[in-house]
Amino acid sequence: MSAEKKKDVVRRFVEEVMNGGDLEAADELVAPDHVNHDPTAPAVPPGPEGVKELIGMYRAAFPDIRFETGR
Repeated sequence: MSAEKKKDVVRRFVEEVMNGGDLEAADELVAPDHVNHDPTAPAVPPGPEGVKELIGMYRAAFPDIRFETGR
């Protein structure tokens, strides 16, 4: 995958999943064997399910949260 394609995936993840709350998009954008390595985050399962759980928690705690990429 090219660097531009990787950037597009990250931008899409930030806009659709993190900012837009479309947690189902994580199924397409997150690898099945993804592991969260953030020591400050609660333990979540690997893969898209864990990402959806974690982003869901963040959005519930901070409903007006907004992330930006460096473009």
